[in-house]
Amino acid sequence: MACETCRAFYPIVKDIVDRRPGKVQLVVRYTLFHAGADTAVKVLEAARLEDLFWPVNRALLNAQRTWGADHDPGPI
Repeated sequence: MACETCRAFYPIVKDIVDRRPGKVQLVVRYTLFHAGADTAVKVLEAARLEDLFWPVNRALLNAQRTWGADHDPGPI
């Protein structure tokens, strides 16, 4: 979530999941390679528990330039 690659692949992965409902299972493994990733993981896990993973994931990626690895990490 904190790297440019995640943001670049998000639309492709989301499209695959959306076009194959019930047939594609996305497994997310959190790896804390970048600054700010620990906060993003906490936010995403809280969202997942509330069944809000995708909208929060989208919001994090859309705002990534303000908090991501090449910027000042911190909560949104």
